Amino acid sequence: MDIGEYFPYKTIEQLYKWQLEGTGFTIKDFEEKGFVSLTDEMVMYDRDNLDGQFKTPSGKIEIISKKLEDAGLESLKPYTSPIKPPKGMFRLVYGRSAVHTHGHTINNPLLHELMPKNTLWINSKAAAKLNVSEGDIVDVVAENGFTQRARAHVTEFIHPEAVYTVHGFGRQVPLQTRA
Repeated sequence: MDIGEYFPYKTIEQLYKWQLEGTGFTIKDFEEKGFVSLTDEMVMYDRDNLDGQFKTPSGKIEIISKKLEDAGLESLKPYTSPIKPPKGMFRLVYGRSAVHTHGHTINNPLLHELMPKNTLWINSKAAAKLNVSEGDIVDVVAENGFTQRARAHVTEFIHPEAVYTVHGFGRQVPLQTRA
């Protein structure tokens, strides 16, 4: 990738050594448990008394940072609406499921039982215009022509310009028979 100047490490061990510089730990410290404890006691804050607990000018959690603003940097970019999709198209959004973790658990038999299939959420009114009913198989076609089939989940709980699906389904690994 021609970016070796930014990653001058020949082995993963060299990278670990660099990452741990100044911490007082080595990779050997991680071998027993896979992690190291950075403190002997937990740091807990009283949720009802957070004023002055944070190392910020206000002593509070700052969404708008005076330090950044004083430096001429936006600390919270102003909201801009996304571009409206062309007629007959949708914005594809994807996310996670409370059942599956980043697609790594879709082959687990117990979790598969809770959520065996992925669906494509589509707004009820948008689905009616397209004559799509709950459970119908629909073709999802990307701008580049890539096509994937999905089972429709018709719902009012999604914006009419968007469709939604869960990330991580659709493996072609032979041993992942449920995925």
